[in-house]
Amino acid sequence: MLPPWGPATTAVPTTPPPANENDAAAPPAGGRARTSAVAARPRVVSERTQFALQAALLVVLLALGLLIAAQGNGYTAQLLFNVALSVLLASGWNVIGGMTGYVSFGQVSFFGLGAYAAAIGVLHLALPWLIAALAATAAATALAIPLGLIMLRLNGIFFALGMFGLARILQIAANALNITGGPMGTTVPAAEGGVGQLPR
Repeated sequence: MLPPWGPATTAVPTTPPPANENDAAAPPAGGRARTSAVAARPRVVSERTQFALQAALLVVLLALGLLIAAQGNGYTAQLLFNVALSVLLASGWNVIGGMTGYVSFGQVSFFGLGAYAAAIGVLHLALPWLIAALAATAAATALAIPLGLIMLRLNGIFFALGMFGLARILQIAANALNITGGPMGTTVPAAEGGVGQLPR
C-alpha cells in the first residue's frame, strides 16, 4: 500500500542548459584571461639569437685567451689554462648529468686518459704538443665510443657503479705502469718559442 500522501519523490537539482554550444565548451572567464596572457607573452630572445650570442661570446673568449697566452707571462698562461680546463670538465659533466640525467663518476677517466696520452706523446715519442693533444683526443674517443655503447644500456645506480669501476681500473693501471710515472705521476715541460719546442 502506498502512503496517503503519495509515493516518495527526491528533488534532483538541475542547471539551466547553456545558451549555445560555444558557451558549454568555453572555460571560465578567469582561465581564459590567463591562457590569453600566457599565449600573448612575447619571448625575450629567440633560440637562434641565443645561439648567435653564445657563439660570439665563445669567439671573444678564445681570442682573449690566445692574446693572454701570447702576450702574458707564465703565470697568466697557467691561470688561463686552469680556467679553461675547469670549464671543459664542467661542460662534460653538464652533458652527461644535466642533459641526459645520468649520474656518472667516469668522465674524469677519459680526461685522465687523454692527459697521460698527451704526456707520453711529448716525453717519450717526441711529438709536438699540438700533435700530442690531437692524439690524446683520439685515444680518449677510441675508449669512450665502444664503452659508451655498452654502459648507456645501464640505468641509475648500475651506470654510476660501472663508470666508477672504470675510473678505478684506469687509476690502478696508471699507478702500476712506469711510463705514466707510477703513483707520482709525470710532468710535461712548458713549450717555449713556438709549437712543440720544449726546453732541453
